Amino acid sequence: MQKNKMLLLLALFALGLPVGCSDGEVNVEHSCYYTTASLTEGSNQTDGYYLIEAEFTESAGNTVVLTVDSAEFVPTVKLYYGEELAAEADGDERYDGWRANLAVTVEQTGTYRLVISTTEQGNTGQFTMIVSEACCENLIESTPELEFTEDFC
Repeated sequence: MQKNKMLLLLALFALGLPVGCSDGEVNVEHSCYYTTASLTEGSNQTDGYYLIEAEFTESAGNTVVLTVDSAEFVPTVKLYYGEELAAEADGDERYDGWRANLAVTVEQTGTYRLVISTTEQGNTGQFTMIVSEACCENLIESTPELEFTEDFC
């Protein structure tokens, strides 16, 4: 049964639909939080790639699901556990820009670092990140500077 739930989650995710999860449960009607932010020339950068970073704690077995949309640049989303890359997603072209979907069940309890960047050096622009409260409550609470707003998905 757990495998079927994960397959459903991945199918909805692949279609670009906002999905929620809590202990493997899939729920397409749930509270989501979104934030709009910008990568600018004043943002942190690594090797010419502008980025925004956020740290949060998560428990082993929990699933982190988020979407980053931009009409101005191709986003890339990376999730690190310590220095180890736990998951990454690059944006796919859509009718209105690009979307990077990240869904990963974390293997270890601890502090994770989320990095949102561009796929090309020097690119800047605005993006919107959507997360499910069920999946990412710790991320929402740990990053007040991103000013998440609650909405219904």
